[in-house]
Amino acid sequence: MSGKSKINVFNKMTKIALDEEISNCVAYHRYYQRLIAVKIVSEGNTITNAANILENPIKQFTDGLKHVNLIGLEGLKPSFGGGRPSKLTYDQLIELDKLIEKNTQYVNERRT
Repeated sequence: MSGKSKINVFNKMTKIALDEEISNCVAYHRYYQRLIAVKIVSEGNTITNAANILENPIKQFTDGLKHVNLIGLEGLKPSFGGGRPSKLTYDQLIELDKLIEKNTQYVNERRT
């Protein structure tokens, strides 16, 4: 796939809504990646570029972008059919996210 995406990601949502959702996303890594992919495509990049940047299969993002085009951000949220509930509370997930972010910054500083 080359050239611009023919999928209009702002058909059912606004850029502000996308930015707010990205900044509020804490718990689900896949959902966060999908939001970032939408952001990359909305800035004029191709789906192929987004997939390469995020190191994921193109198919994963084309399906997600089609859902965004049809129903908005709700189309990106995972629809789990059950499974084991998380042992961490929402507050614990936020704290874990902060620890991971702090550790990532430390590792990046050490590399430079």
